[in-house]
Amino acid sequence: MESEIFNFIAGYLVRFGPVVLFFACMLETAIFAGLVLPVGALIAFSAMLSSRGVFEPWSVAVAAAAGALVGDQLGFAVGRFLIRAAGPARGVARVWSAALKYTEALIIGRRHAGIVIGRVIPFVRTVLPWFAGRSGVTWPRFFVFDLAGVVIWAVIYVGGGFAAGEGWRQVADQYGEIAGGILAIAALIVFVVLNRRVAQRLTRSRRPMAEADTPVGPRER
Repeated sequence: MESEIFNFIAGYLVRFGPVVLFFACMLETAIFAGLVLPVGALIAFSAMLSSRGVFEPWSVAVAAAAGALVGDQLGFAVGRFLIRAAGPARGVARVWSAALKYTEALIIGRRHAGIVIGRVIPFVRTVLPWFAGRSGVTWPRFFVFDLAGVVIWAVIYVGGGFAAGEGWRQVADQYGEIAGGILAIAALIVFVVLNRRVAQRLTRSRRPMAEADTPVGPRER
């Protein structure tokens, strides 16, 4: 399923540019699309294309970071003003439930630092803004700590994508485009597999932290 979604979005990414990456990163957390969207692989693919001169590197970095930040604020607003209780579509319910437990444990156990930490964890970052909105964290504080998390996330994902793209370029220049393409495909597979491993670990872990069972009230944190 991930490969079909990736191929579909990648076609539009090549055609329309980093604006597609912006919307993918935004939707990841704005409407919980990160439960099915392979955003990490899309970022890596965009960075690799930029290393080949298809996109400007700065445009990929700005699109990913801006989309993530905007999506997080929309997700926060959804949790604060629109949806007090939510559930995912059938098929990703276990990932949602486990990710929500991790998110609750992070915010309760590590307070605002949990927002920074959760922003870089696959699937957890998908539900984190919504959960923070309904937990009583004020928007200015959420924005500050979320911004820090987005910066760290961008360094890891976009920077990793650029590094992989540079490796692709060097291999392609020395050994040909076929070898470079193989390297690119291998890197994208690693992104997908790692995300799947995280999902499997989340669904197997019922109690990631003791604080996860502590109820969250509407008070300020």
